[in-house]
Formats: sequence, C-alpha cells, structure tokens
Amino acid sequence: MSSESNVVNLAIKNDIDELSTVFAKVDEFAENVGLAEEHRFAMQLCIEEMLTYIINFGYEDIDEHEIQISLSTKEDGSALLIHIVDDGNEYDPTAGSQGLDLDEMLDSGGLSDLGFHLLEEYVDDIDYKRDNEQNFLTLSRNL
Repeated sequence: MSSESNVVNLAIKNDIDELSTVFAKVDEFAENVGLAEEHRFAMQLCIEEMLTYIINFGYEDIDEHEIQISLSTKEDGSALLIHIVDDGNEYDPTAGSQGLDLDEMLDSGGLSDLGFHLLEEYVDDIDYKRDNEQNFLTLSRNL
C-alpha cells in the first residue's frame, strides 16, 4: 500500500444528496487498499448510518454545515478507521442500543437505536467525544 492510497479525506454538506459522493470515495478507497467485500460493505453501511443520522437529526436549523470524513487504515494494516467530525447536536453512539433487542427497537420506533445497533455489529471499536461544539467519532474495524 502506498501512503497516498490509504488515506482519504473529504468534506460534505449536511445534504443527503452528498452521500453518493461519499460512496464513490469509499469505493475508490476500498479498491486502492484492496479491502475484501465484507469490509467494504461494513464500511459503507456504517458511514451511511452515521451520516444519515447526522444529516437528518443533527441540526436544528436549515443552514449549511460541513461534515468531515476521513478513511484510513492503521499503519500496520490491521484495522480500518473511519473518522467523522460534525458540528451537529450531541449524540453518543457509544451508549449503544442499551440492551434492546431488534424487535424492541423496531416496536419502539427507535431508528437511531437500530443504526447504533448496526454499528455495534459491524465495527470492533467506537470512540466518541464532544469538544468545542463538535462531535468526533472514530469507528474501527479489524482487518
């Protein structure tokens, strides 16, 4: 892997139409680092879940906001890393689905719980912090 192929940084607007740009970059990144299909799928799903949540529920205004996304692998190639930074409302996916099973999440209409449950299923580590009115989320999946 060359150093240019194992990092992708992009910034999008808080507009659901921006997801197609993100998916194109994810596919390009996955191809460049030779990700197996199962890892590509997991990366796409987690990014889609988090960006959809941020765009749909993260902002109380209708102003344009920037969401930063970084895709990389650990230097030793042992893990895939997804970093997302936004200035939306605080959320904490590390709280998880709080022990609810899938039927309970669907019955309660807790779609954000379902998205966070999917994160728990497809990543090995979730790190979240809120600092200076920004959310910093790192998702890690072992390769």
